[in-house]
Amino acid sequence: EQLMSELSSSRSLLEIQYEGEVGTGLGPTLEFYSLVSKEMQRADLQLWKGATVKIGIEEAMEEDEAASDCVEYVHSDSGLYPLPIARNCKSSHRTKIKNKFQFLGKFMAKAVLDNRMIDLPFSQPFYQWLLSEETSFDVADLKGIDPDIAKTVTHLQGIVHKKVKLDSDRALS
Repeated sequence: EQLMSELSSSRSLLEIQYEGEVGTGLGPTLEFYSLVSKEMQRADLQLWKGATVKIGIEEAMEEDEAASDCVEYVHSDSGLYPLPIARNCKSSHRTKIKNKFQFLGKFMAKAVLDNRMIDLPFSQPFYQWLLSEETSFDVADLKGIDPDIAKTVTHLQGIVHKKVKLDSDRALS
C-alpha cells in the first residue's frame, strides 16, 4: 500500500526487484501485479461478494500439511462485485474497507499507466460503474451481481404484474 501511495503521482514506469533475487525487469514486475491481484481477492479482506474458495499455499502443498495452511479467496461465476457494508458497521471497519478500495484504485491506475494487465475478474456491472457507464442498476444488472437474487426479484416482479393485472380486470371484481 505504501508503494502505491508513493508512486501514485509518478509517471515513471514501475519496475520490481525482489530482495534476495537476481532478476529485475518485466518478469518480477508482472509477478508483482499478479500477486497483488490475487491478494486483493482474499476473503478475509471482506471486499467482494461471492463464495469463498480455499487454495493451498505452495509450501503447504509440497509438505502435504493440513488444510489450516490454506488461504480463502472470493470467487463468483459472475465476477467480483463489492460486498455491501452493513448500516451498523463500525466506522473503523468502514475506513479499512475504504482504504483498501482506494489502494485498489491507485493499483489499477498504475497498471493502466504502465500498460500492465491485472487479474481481477470484475463483474460487468462493476466495470460499467467504474467506467461511468452506469449511474444506477436495474434487475438486468442484478444478474451480473448475484444471479440467485436476480431470479428471485424477477419472480417477485412477475407476481406483482399478475396481481396488477387481476386488480385491473373488472370481470373479476
